Amino acid sequence: MFRHFVGECMDFKSLLDETRGVTFSDEEIATMANAYELVKKKLHDRGQPECVNEIIGKRIIDLGKTKTLDSHDIAERVLASFGLPCEVS
Repeated sequence: MFRHFVGECMDFKSLLDETRGVTFSDEEIATMANAYELVKKKLHDRGQPECVNEIIGKRIIDLGKTKTLDSHDIAERVLASFGLPCEVS
């Protein structure tokens, strides 16, 4: 799943590479990747500007640092931070 995700959005991969001093397990990376997909799906992925994708990615990584292992929880928190309805399926 992560390979597909990285292929879709190299900017998230580069954001992960910039997390100095923080390492993530494969499970954590997969969880964050899934959360990213959920947020983009909820936003109907209409080709948001790159800066929006970067903000989404950074917020997901920040939440990933808390070792939250539920992708739905991460996605809902990110959506809520934008003031959007936050229930994801």
